[in-house]
Amino acid sequence: MTKFEMVAMLTSDHQVILRELASYTTFLAGALSSTAVPTFCELLFGCMLSADGFVTQALLTIDFHCVWSSYHHWLSQGKWQWKNLART
Repeated sequence: MTKFEMVAMLTSDHQVILRELASYTTFLAGALSSTAVPTFCELLFGCMLSADGFVTQALLTIDFHCVWSSYHHWLSQGKWQWKNLART
């Protein structure tokens, strides 16, 4: 099945959800540095795909590209602030 066939199978409700998800993700990523965006997206989507939504479960859900300590360092000591995300 091609990518175009899969997109054609989506209902209008699915398309609305995906459009909104892309909009919010882009909006939030705008508050981060360009180097933090991939890590943010991996953790965000991992949390959405995991059953519990916790970061630890997200790391088990995704095929992550960094070692786990990189994600921990990014969350605990990154140069971004939750306040910036909340303001956006």
